Amino acid sequence: MTLAGNARMNRQRVSLHRAGITPELVLDEAVALTADKGLRGWRMRELADRLGVYPAVVYHHVGARGAITAAVVERIAGLVLVPPGGRGWRCCLADLAREIHSVLGRYPGVACEIALQTARNGPPPAIGVPLVVALEEAGIRSRAPEVARRAVRALCWQLAQQDELHQTIPAECLGRLWDQDVALILNGLAADLGG
Repeated sequence: MTLAGNARMNRQRVSLHRAGITPELVLDEAVALTADKGLRGWRMRELADRLGVYPAVVYHHVGARGAITAAVVERIAGLVLVPPGGRGWRCCLADLAREIHSVLGRYPGVACEIALQTARNGPPPAIGVPLVVALEEAGIRSRAPEVARRAVRALCWQLAQQDELHQTIPAECLGRLWDQDVALILNGLAADLGG
């Protein structure tokens, strides 16, 4: 790029900064990048370029990469609608599996991050809290938090594996694998819960 081109880009970046870059706008763009390239497929500089600002502006508004990753995962987890537990725990978790596959499948890498987070600290509150309530409604009382944690971790881990396989295995095969994995997870929980 020429010196004049650099000066033009600098003016554009400054004017966009003044136009109102907000944490919400940065997060919106990070979520869009995650849909396009996966959670680990983009860099901070790329996010800043898409916003038309310097990377320092991104850091100022939302922090380092770890903070942005956590915010992206939290935002996307909030898109997962946890079904009610009125039809029983098995139906609740089968519906949750479909929802996780539908929502998180559009954002490669997020399921893996949620699986790891769930193993360490429990599921994201946007999923975990309503799921515990739904499981309690479905008749799993004292074990609802444990079952929610195990189910979210297992479902997200299986979806994370599909993120890795999607380039080598046809989609219809991945769909059958997902259905089989969900059945195994539900059967395992049923055996553990005694029903």
